[in-house]
Amino acid sequence: DCIAHENVVNSISVIVPATFTIPQRREVETIVRGAGFKFLRAIDDTEAASNIYSLEKFNKFSQQAKTVLFVDVGATSIKSYCIRFELEKDETQKYGIPQATRLSYVYSSEQGGAYLTKELVLFIISKYNLTNLNDAEYQRLFMAAEKIKIKLTLLKSATGYADNILGEDREITISRDELDAISDSLIQKTIETAKKASEDIEFDDIEVIG
Repeated sequence: DCIAHENVVNSISVIVPATFTIPQRREVETIVRGAGFKFLRAIDDTEAASNIYSLEKFNKFSQQAKTVLFVDVGATSIKSYCIRFELEKDETQKYGIPQATRLSYVYSSEQGGAYLTKELVLFIISKYNLTNLNDAEYQRLFMAAEKIKIKLTLLKSATGYADNILGEDREITISRDELDAISDSLIQKTIETAKKASEDIEFDDIEVIG
């Protein structure tokens, strides 16, 4: 997207899950360099969240240390972790240096945004009685469902279009209530992951990202 807007990209930092092994990180680095980019470094998601929080929410822990529970709902995973933020001060520093300490990390690949879209596709297939779809038709329906899901973030009802499904262009309308009815698995897995990450840890704030 940056290149499309004619901005010069000098180097790339890649954010990976904290669970990534050294060989996995090296593979990502190889891919980035193979694409012709100068590679800066790979940082894990907790480090990225710590950097952003330290810059944007500095006032929240400038006077007193705070522990934050992060809940990160991605496309194919849910991650949750607690980070303690505080300032390290000495006589030579006016404001102090932000320090971030990761206290926990829980990763689940059983749910995510793409899983919810898949459930929505299955609901659409049942609602509109669409049978014997081929792979290309299913993919077009998935893309339409993803757009509808995003619209339902703000709307009580949303309409999308899927081209050439069983020989017809389809208009698909889904209500927020219908989406909520199939969201339980995602919600429960998110809660479960957050509870595991905060077990025996007292936190002061929650940040939902992803």
